[in-house]
Amino acid sequence: MGIDMFNLTTYSSVDRSYLEEMAEITEDRFERSIYKYVCKFPYGEVMWKPHKFSPETNDKIPYTKVDINPKYFFINKFHQSCLSLLSF
Repeated sequence: MGIDMFNLTTYSSVDRSYLEEMAEITEDRFERSIYKYVCKFPYGEVMWKPHKFSPETNDKIPYTKVDINPKYFFINKFHQSCLSLLSF
């Protein structure tokens, strides 16, 4: 039995221009998923801006979620990529 994905959540925003350089960003226009924007990588995905529920409920959900495939979790390059995704 293995771990499916590692999940990291934060109320910080992402650096969208950096993500646009790295991969394609998909927008959920029909509120099918919790997060409005998704950026998929071979090693995981970054999701941000909750929009599925009411504004009050969305404010309680972390703004950014990063799902990481554990196969790539300990690679230093991935670690550096994760740090540069968040804008502080």
